[in-house]
Amino acid sequence: MRTVGTIALLAWIGISVTAHADTSDVTWQNRVVVQKNWDHCADDPNCFNRYHPAIQRATRARPGDFIVFETRDALDSDLTLDSNADDVAALDLNLVHPMTGPVHIEGAQRGDVLAVTLVDIEPDEFGYTIVVPGFGFLRDVFTEPVFVGWQLSRTHATSDQMPGVRVPMAAFMGSVGVLPGDAEVEAWLERERQLGEGRWCCAAPAANLARSRRTYAVRKAATRTSACAPFRRVRTAATWTSSRCR
Repeated sequence: MRTVGTIALLAWIGISVTAHADTSDVTWQNRVVVQKNWDHCADDPNCFNRYHPAIQRATRARPGDFIVFETRDALDSDLTLDSNADDVAALDLNLVHPMTGPVHIEGAQRGDVLAVTLVDIEPDEFGYTIVVPGFGFLRDVFTEPVFVGWQLSRTHATSDQMPGVRVPMAAFMGSVGVLPGDAEVEAWLERERQLGEGRWCCAAPAANLARSRRTYAVRKAATRTSACAPFRRVRTAATWTSSRCR
């Protein structure tokens, strides 16, 4: 009788444990994840580093979807915390600005304004500051390559090469935009040809259209968006308005 009583007690305990509620599967966001594949952009079908009408979409999303971009560092490099200035001098700058995407936004048409809200940026554990000779506004001060490796977290960045320095987390996206269509490329080339012939004067760029944490991609482009940043995951919420660019 003691043995039977023990078995019954264990069975009752087992039932009580499995009855606990789990709310982690209660969701309301429709997420579209654009994954990062392989070590470098050249091997990844979801990555590109130049804007061109022939680039095929990586996936589709609808207005209101939450899009998660798994992104690469700005140089698509093999730098690590153990890197040094010699590694900076060996970088291939033709690989800069790897972008994840593009994503086709359902319902958007040529000329629509795409409004993208940046929701969250999840950093990698490693980042870096570099100076490439001949580049940047301090090129006359730093004439030799410089490398500083950073240990990143959600709250701050620290570096063994800069002891006592603690930089608060203030991440931003590297690039976001829309791919041009063939018509836009032809118009741009024609404009450049006329500028080269001296038929137009050059004007300063229009004011930045960024508003708080929302980006408006205007320029009468096609309906695919992309983003990149030196961070692991960039989450955005895609919307679009019916306003047309003129």
